[in-house]
Amino acid sequence: MNIGSVLIENPPDERHFKFWEPIVWETSSAVMTLGGLWAWVLIYYRFPLARVGRWRFVAVQLAGFLGYTLSHVGGMVALRELAYALDGRDYDFSQGDLWLRVIYEGRKDALGYLLMLAIIWVEDRFSRQMHVAPAARRKLEIRDGGRTVFVDPAEVLWIEAAGNYVEVHTTDKMWLTRGVLSAWEAQLSMEGFLRIHRSRLVNRQHIQTIEPLPSGDVRIRLTDGRQIIGSRRYKAAL
Repeated sequence: MNIGSVLIENPPDERHFKFWEPIVWETSSAVMTLGGLWAWVLIYYRFPLARVGRWRFVAVQLAGFLGYTLSHVGGMVALRELAYALDGRDYDFSQGDLWLRVIYEGRKDALGYLLMLAIIWVEDRFSRQMHVAPAARRKLEIRDGGRTVFVDPAEVLWIEAAGNYVEVHTTDKMWLTRGVLSAWEAQLSMEGFLRIHRSRLVNRQHIQTIEPLPSGDVRIRLTDGRQIIGSRRYKAAL
C-alpha cells in the first residue's frame, strides 16, 4: 500500500526518484521486521508477565524495543545502501538531519512493536482458552518412550527439567518426556502451575506448606508429603 501510494502521489513526470526506489524503501523495512518476529515471541514467552511481574515485564519489553529498532533501522539502511550501490549511487538516510530521521523511524517502530506485542498476547490468550475450554482438551499429552499417555493436570504435583527432557511427577508415577520447561510453563500457567525454580514448576493446588530457609530459598511440602526446593528468585510468585 505504501509503495502504491508513493507512486500514485508522484506521477512519472514529477518524480524525483526512480520507480524501484520506493519498492526498496518498503521491502527493506519489511524484511527486517519479519526477521525480528522470532525475537518478539521469544522475549514474550521467556519473560511472561505472570512470572516476572509488571515492572520487570515493562523493562524487558523496553529493552526488546530498543534492540528491535536499532536492528531494524540498521539493517534497513544497510539493505538500501546495497541497492543504491548496485545502481552506482549513494543512499542518504539522514537527509540532512540524522536525529530527526532516527526519531521518525523510532516512532513508527514503537507503534509496530506495540501492535505485534498485542497480537502475540491475543494469540497466547486464545490458544490457552482453546486448550482449557472442552473437558477433552484438559488432558496433558505426555510421550513417554514409545507410548503416549494422557494425564489430568490436576493430578500433576510438579514438573522438573532434566536436560533435554522434563520429568512430570504425580503421586504415584513419574514420566520422562522430551521438551523444555518454558513450553510447559506457557501451557500450564492457566492451570495454576507456578515456576518456583529455574528448572522446576509446581502445581499450586498441591502445595501444603511453604517454609523459608536461611539461604532465602523455600522448602515446599506437597500434599503427598514430598518436599521440593523453591528458589528465592521466584519466591514472589508464591
